[in-house]
Amino acid sequence: ILVSEMCKAQEMFPSADKIKSDPSLDAHILNYTRTEMFFSIVSTCLMVMGFMFSIYTFRNPRYMFKRLAAGIHFLSCASVLVVIEVVMNSIEYEKKNLPFVHPKTAIYWYSYSYYLGWVVCMANAFASLSFLVFSKKRKGDKALTEEMAMADEPTIIGR
Repeated sequence: ILVSEMCKAQEMFPSADKIKSDPSLDAHILNYTRTEMFFSIVSTCLMVMGFMFSIYTFRNPRYMFKRLAAGIHFLSCASVLVVIEVVMNSIEYEKKNLPFVHPKTAIYWYSYSYYLGWVVCMANAFASLSFLVFSKKRKGDKALTEEMAMADEPTIIGR
């Protein structure tokens, strides 16, 4: 017999009485789920920022902006990795402590969203390394244009 259940909405902040009265609610799983949601939102914000800084570096090619974009892509990669690890740890916790969620005879697998998360993590790591490798200072004759050479020259502020 193959039984398949669909995902259901989960209350993120139930009352303490509801947690105690409902055996299907576990405080650790709620904490795991909250962590997953928080880091998913942070990852999305960092990816949008990384995309914006990447576009900006093509319009204003200073090495400092490229390094900033590389750093933001690295932070995005790290936050996606945190989400993946928290998901894996929550599943392991459920297998050990919540047998009604993951029975011993159940067969489970990671679906496309898990693998897509790894693809996003690797893409952000690649983008970070790319921006870091290609963020050299190009002064004088090494610069592509005179404007780029002037942009990478030191600026003296003052009189």
